[in-house]
Amino acid sequence: ATWGTYHNAALDNATVSGWVRGPQVNPHVGMRALSFVEVAGQRGVIVFRGTDLNISGASGMADVCASAVLRGTQLPSYCRRFSNRTLDYLARALDFAEYAAREQPSVQWLYTGHSLGALLAMVVAAVRNSLSVAFSAPAVT
Repeated sequence: ATWGTYHNAALDNATVSGWVRGPQVNPHVGMRALSFVEVAGQRGVIVFRGTDLNISGASGMADVCASAVLRGTQLPSYCRRFSNRTLDYLARALDFAEYAAREQPSVQWLYTGHSLGALLAMVVAAVRNSLSVAFSAPAVT
């Protein structure tokens, strides 16, 4: 589970049988990602969280702002409350993928996500010459 409107603390350490949690980045506001590493093999998955649609909270607002940055469209006025670093989800996603690769150098990573997370997964995979599985991804331009 990651922070945001849909956060469920009971799932904070959830995983799948045969896999363990790897590195994660999970701020209250900004790009979020979890990783899972197969215990018996050399495979790993990095999951980028999709858009928090509740713009009444900071998490959803930051996601809307980051999406506007990625699209190159005008940012809503409330975006001024966030730093450029916070809103540069792509740079944070690339940083996290690099960190995970350094922490687990023998792992072959697959990147995935939904919506905003899918866009991040596709771009990170392309930059890192890897594979991605994307669900309801916006266009990459």
